Amino acid sequence: MPAQLEEITAVYLRQNHRWDDTVLADCRLANGDGDGKATGFDLKVDDPQNELVARLTYRFYGRWYNHPKYGRQFHAKTFVRTQPHGQAGVIRYLSQAPGLARPRPKNCGRNSAAT
Repeated sequence: MPAQLEEITAVYLRQNHRWDDTVLADCRLANGDGDGKATGFDLKVDDPQNELVARLTYRFYGRWYNHPKYGRQFHAKTFVRTQPHGQAGVIRYLSQAPGLARPRPKNCGRNSAAT
């Protein structure tokens, strides 16, 4: 009997390999492992339209597998982008939106024009 489908929230870091519509990628769990350190893992997922963007957070639905050569992997059946958290996540998310300008440097805040 196959393992039950799970939902995990993870940051997609980079694509390692692609064959047809399937991607093998590096990810890390968005919530870490409880001791403040993020847990990294390999992800195998179908992405036929190249929707995955590095350093954005997604919810993946699938099953955990232990590959005999490569270790722990999550095989996702589907995924959705999650709402970004924190300043870096919001900036990265908005930079993907068409028609929006690039973020301003940090020194261009509200008080930078005051002299």
